Amino acid sequence: MRIGIWAFVAAVGLSLLNGGVLAAEPLRARLVQGAEGYAGLHLRLEPGWKFYWRQPGEGGVPPRFDWSGSGNLASVDVEWPAPRRMSISGIDLIGYKGEVVLPLRVQAQKATKPVTLKLLAEFGICKEICVLREERLTLTLNPGEGPAAALIERFRAEVPGSLAAAGIQVPSFRQKEGKLLLKFAPEARLEAPDIFVEGPVEYWFGRPKLLPQADGSLELALPYTPVDQPPALGGLRFTLVDGRRSAEFTP
Repeated sequence: MRIGIWAFVAAVGLSLLNGGVLAAEPLRARLVQGAEGYAGLHLRLEPGWKFYWRQPGEGGVPPRFDWSGSGNLASVDVEWPAPRRMSISGIDLIGYKGEVVLPLRVQAQKATKPVTLKLLAEFGICKEICVLREERLTLTLNPGEGPAAALIERFRAEVPGSLAAAGIQVPSFRQKEGKLLLKFAPEARLEAPDIFVEGPVEYWFGRPKLLPQADGSLELALPYTPVDQPPALGGLRFTLVDGRRSAEFTP
């Protein structure tokens, strides 16, 4: 992850934001209640603005969520809908644009009592510039289904599942000349796949190159750095996105 690039654009973005150059509010955020045990972080971005995924891409920083001020809360698990790769000034970032809901699986300490969610969210958003943001949001979850249940379920349907659920066989893996190669069988019927890799912080994985094979299979070649230190496959997590299909898997 190339933090140096992010540090530069964030500094520029913050100076512009503090100087009042951003006339319109680029993002609106709120907490919403869904089905029993679920809430959502609902984000609406102005055209052109992007919000980072949990693995933000080249030079980004992942969103951070602090729930420490909440009441009657045992745990919150954030679910991430399938992201997309986007580019700003030749730099790839991974995330969302337009509207997105991050589903939140909420566990109460005492099931019969309301949960008060208090969120401190720190994250970056980008357009031509990148800026760091902080949002403080509060929501009381009462027993039963909330008004945003259908909205949250729509985005829960976009959270990557298993390869088997997506109808895709586990790929084969090999490494060659600073690239990690994943080969998918013809039965996968991949059309325009992208793949995102999470692993040790010292590694960075670039945009995959698609290599169709004579037998109908498809190989995805992922460049990585440092090129002289092949990553251990056991420490990597992959998210495959192909149109409306997506899957998360490990070797």
